[in-house]
Amino acid sequence: MNRPTWNIVLFIAVCTVFVRTAHSQTCFYTGTCYQQERYTESCGWWWSAGTCSRYRTVAMSCNISATCNYSLSSCGSCSVTCGNGTQSCTFQCRTTYCSLPNRVQNQSCNTQICPTDGGWSAWNGWISNGTCNVTCGGGMQTQTRNRSCTNPIPQNGGRQCNGSLMEAQMIQCNTQACPIDGDWSAWNGWISNGICSVTCGRGMQIQTRNRFCTNPIPQNGGRQCNGSSMEAQMIQCNTQACPIECINGDKKENSDDCGKYLICASDTWQEMRCNSSTVFNPVSKSCDWPENVPKCSNASNAGATEASVTQGSECNSVDCVCEKIFEGFIEHPTDCTKFIHCVSNNPIIFACPYGTYWDQSQLTCGHGMC
Repeated sequence: MNRPTWNIVLFIAVCTVFVRTAHSQTCFYTGTCYQQERYTESCGWWWSAGTCSRYRTVAMSCNISATCNYSLSSCGSCSVTCGNGTQSCTFQCRTTYCSLPNRVQNQSCNTQICPTDGGWSAWNGWISNGTCNVTCGGGMQTQTRNRSCTNPIPQNGGRQCNGSLMEAQMIQCNTQACPIDGDWSAWNGWISNGICSVTCGRGMQIQTRNRFCTNPIPQNGGRQCNGSSMEAQMIQCNTQACPIECINGDKKENSDDCGKYLICASDTWQEMRCNSSTVFNPVSKSCDWPENVPKCSNASNAGATEASVTQGSECNSVDCVCEKIFEGFIEHPTDCTKFIHCVSNNPIIFACPYGTYWDQSQLTCGHGMC
């Protein structure tokens, strides 16, 4: 007899056992199975003619296996927004034949690399740009400093640093005081120094004036003033006419000292001294030998021998010019624009005003020939 063939035509599933796999499991359920059962019976027109095979459908209970596939139902939020987090997901077994409990499983999420926003490095030191606008006295200069967006560098779509990568500031420079060069003040007024060479009849006198290096004073290494702080000039003085005491050129004896005599110059008597070892002769009105002037007994330069007189030489220097004159005025031996005032046999040199020359006959500076 052949084994009957079963055909499943109706499923009434009740899952009893399941085996888990990754996203599926096998379940077993009890169903009603139908199979064709073979049987024999008498056939023919007569009952004893023979037997025939027949098939009939028989219902019976049986265990059936099925695969239940899980599918994602829902997931919770990821633990991170980037950088490989985890999330809890619910899976459901959706099948006609099984009704299994939901599965909860953790899975990776947001596995992409997180963006790294840029951050500023520390500021570099200040650096001066260009030169100071002045060399002294306090100017201004620009300084800059930099930083970089490298702490960290922006990555994976991260934001760039916010703000400026450079700062600038103005600072003072060359604050030391500037040198101040000195300059002259205005000249002070002329001041007469000493006395006039004569009391009347137009003499000569020295005048000076000063200025000072105070406009401004040299400071902070500045230069001193260039030039002289004093000027001098010769001016005429006592230009009023003298009372006429004598006729210019007249001579007369000195009653106190016969070694001297008086000569009329510029209408006044001027004292002159005779040469060494000579005395004044009132008769000839000239210096003479003492033996020719018997009345002279008070000569200050008497006592020299004749030989000493004849051996004398002419004076051509300022040093000796006043040896002949104790008190008075005499021409300069080498410069006609100057004259000498002898005081106690000591020479004092004076200069005539510009453009004038010393006139020994008039004992004054004039516009004559040099």
